Amino acid sequence: MLSDGGGLSALHDLKTLAPSVQVLVHTYRDNPRLLSRSLHAGAAGYVVKGEDKNALLRAIQQVVAGGNVWT
Repeated sequence: MLSDGGGLSALHDLKTLAPSVQVLVHTYRDNPRLLSRSLHAGAAGYVVKGEDKNALLRAIQQVVAGGNVWT
């Protein structure tokens, strides 16, 4: 959690300032509501912490290539 409002607020601000930036949410919260809110805020992906390092690397590569990933 960020001290000034959280990651969703930061995601919204970032996408407002730089809409072409691809954002991958990396969170400890396995929460369908948060996943949905992240998608609507413009995230290109959502990866729950605890996935193996290779899964995170593949997610980053997929987002950089213009794809989406949701775990």
